[in-house]
Amino acid sequence: MGDSPRAEHLLYQEWNAAVAEIKAGDVIRFRGTARLVNAGAGTSASAFIRILDFAFLPMADSATLNLSTEAVQFSLEAVIPEVPFNVMQVGFLINGEQTDPAQVVFSDLVATINETPASQWGGWPVVTVDGGGSAVNTENWLGWLMLFESDWHWSYSLNGWVYLPESQAGPGGGWIYRPR
Repeated sequence: MGDSPRAEHLLYQEWNAAVAEIKAGDVIRFRGTARLVNAGAGTSASAFIRILDFAFLPMADSATLNLSTEAVQFSLEAVIPEVPFNVMQVGFLINGEQTDPAQVVFSDLVATINETPASQWGGWPVVTVDGGGSAVNTENWLGWLMLFESDWHWSYSLNGWVYLPESQAGPGGGWIYRPR
């Protein structure tokens, strides 16, 4: 079991510095939800932004977040350095036994360059609706919610009020209270 060769498996999107118009000072953001599944002991996974030098080694400006078996909402940020670089990548790495069937399950991935982060509530982007209110689309969890300053929000899919503090909300679900 312990003598199986180790392997790194990568899934990423890459931009070449010579082709893409990425320059020093640009801010790269990579966010989404991910978790490691079907992994054996000793297998790890991470989400990353890699800024690679001309030897294809990650530079200090890179950003990495280790994943666990619990879904985690992540948001990574890296700034392109003043020194020349070769390529920039965003993606996932699985490191483990070559025969390990580990997988990374992910959703809602977004990679941007110089994007001003939108206002968020519970991990979802807040949108302004007619009349100046705010809402979020929680997708298949609770659908659209009209947000209010209290922890009571209007759920269009439930056609009623729900008690949902932002700290309990997120793409992985959470506890809500709905009066009868």
